[in-house]
Amino acid sequence: MDYNTLIVLVGLVSAGLLLGSFGALVSLRGENLTADVAGHGVVSGVVLSQGVIVWFGLGTWLAEPVLWVLGFTSSALILCFIFFLRWRGYSVGASQALAIALAYGSSLVLLSIVQATGAFSTKGLTLLLLGDAATLTLGKVLPALMLLLVWGLAFLLLRRALHDWVLDRHASGLAGLQSRLDLVWAVATVALVLSALPALGLTLLVGMLTLPALIVRPWVTSFSGLVLGSALIGGVVSGLAGWLSAGVLPLPTGALVVVSLGAVWALGSLAAGLRRKGVPAR
Repeated sequence: MDYNTLIVLVGLVSAGLLLGSFGALVSLRGENLTADVAGHGVVSGVVLSQGVIVWFGLGTWLAEPVLWVLGFTSSALILCFIFFLRWRGYSVGASQALAIALAYGSSLVLLSIVQATGAFSTKGLTLLLLGDAATLTLGKVLPALMLLLVWGLAFLLLRRALHDWVLDRHASGLAGLQSRLDLVWAVATVALVLSALPALGLTLLVGMLTLPALIVRPWVTSFSGLVLGSALIGGVVSGLAGWLSAGVLPLPTGALVVVSLGAVWALGSLAAGLRRKGVPAR
């Protein structure tokens, strides 16, 4: 295995572990669409960062920091908009729908402006939406590795608080942790999206936040089991699909990851259905 392939696999496995485990929390909270909105809120910042680099003649080494700063800013504004609407009494669905319209509208306006100046190409938009695992470098993979380490330590130290935050909001509110965990959740969602963006692209990573938890949920009964199982499924399937794409199947890596997860979900759902009916799965 050559060095470039190793970096790609490390990046994919890291993204799979992160998105799988965090997606379990998102799924249990019923906030899948909010996470989707947060992900699409990143687009405005990412597109604008490309324009800023070109317009101000900044060095390419600043591309990643500028992308992270503006990506965080644009997504945070969208999340704040959702929370503001909820505070004003709007329903969860209405808040999410309005935020989606704002995210897409602002992204399209900025994309038109940036493309008109030649700072962002159609190819750049394709890479943003679909990713390109083959171009991963150590610099692009490091944020996901660092985030994985932080998230692992946080889960070990705050597992009970996370359990209450997800499944018993009243208890976490009494403990004085509700607002803090909501803030951490918002920041973590944006960080996960940005760390996985180079490998999977925006369209595919949203599926990664949902599918691993859906695969594991019929087979586990505990909170920790769901989180760890989703992480395992996300990491293993991502790594295996990346390996197949690199040396066996001439298919796009990110797409193969999500399609593989979809196939595992379909087979798992069939097996779970047979088990509920008392028919032994073969």
